[in-house]
Amino acid sequence: MNIIYTHSFIKQLEKIGSIELADIKNLLKKYPTSKNIVEIDVIDNFKILKCYLLQKRIRMIVFLRAVQENFIPIAIVKKVSSKGENITKENYSKLFTGEIIRVFRDLENESYDVDQI
Repeated sequence: MNIIYTHSFIKQLEKIGSIELADIKNLLKKYPTSKNIVEIDVIDNFKILKCYLLQKRIRMIVFLRAVQENFIPIAIVKKVSSKGENITKENYSKLFTGEIIRVFRDLENESYDVDQI
């Protein structure tokens, strides 16, 4: 399994400041047994996961490409932010439209790094 970190996601991560790439990797290694990773939707060959970090104070949205088993982090937000308060199947695509577009643009432009789990 791999984690694909796009450059737009890395910028979001730097703004949060309290989370490192190693924290994300350690959490995603525990999928699907971790209670801090919740599947909120399935679209074609993607699973959309909501992840909790720092005792649930940080929320992260991740696409899991089921065929190749690649994790693609989309967005990371603080719980107290307007986007982090209540992420559900019904609202994640509306809340994170801009982030989803930027991540797929980065993937098309090969603007990403890959980390193996």
